[in-house]
Amino acid sequence: MVLPRFVEQALRNEAITIHGDGKQTRCFCHVGDVVRALRGLPEQPRATGEVYNVGSTEEVTIVELARRVKLLTESRSELRFVPYDQAYAKGFEDNATPRAEYGESLSG
Repeated sequence: MVLPRFVEQALRNEAITIHGDGKQTRCFCHVGDVVRALRGLPEQPRATGEVYNVGSTEEVTIVELARRVKLLTESRSELRFVPYDQAYAKGFEDNATPRAEYGESLSG
């Protein structure tokens, strides 16, 4: 969970640890929006048998997220980049960005 980790490090003025080069992206959303989507999808006949990754369509790079956290917490933290091979097991692939082409049309 990248956001809580970044905030915790920033509040302690510790280095904010970024795995990889920071160019990987994520889409964040409010938990209330996720609940609304998950409650609404079963009511849509077209959703039956489909797979959904509920999220936002606004992508943010991890390095930009770290900069935003640093700014909003008024932290003196430095950004520290850790290569994937030091942070994860061999063969790790980063593919956590959701496909936005589905949910909007079904969940509103």
